[in-house]
Amino acid sequence: MQQVIILSLFLLSACALAAPSHQLELHLPPDPQSQRATDLVYSPIKPVTDATRYTTLNPGVKLTALKKVKHAKGNMVFSSGERIS
Repeated sequence: MQQVIILSLFLLSACALAAPSHQLELHLPPDPQSQRATDLVYSPIKPVTDATRYTTLNPGVKLTALKKVKHAKGNMVFSSGERIS
């Protein structure tokens, strides 16, 4: 009995491997604006001091308070309520 079960499982797995994948047919054309992690440039982390702080280097910048929203999965999202164009 065990040999029959093992043989049938073997045949089912062989059929599954031989069948063409439907996922290969659903290929979407590449988005020209899509980015990958390999497109990013590595830069070392630099400590910030009062002299190198962004607001010190750009004194005319207007700071905006962000709203903090906690999602159900524990992720924190910060939003200014405006879209960046």
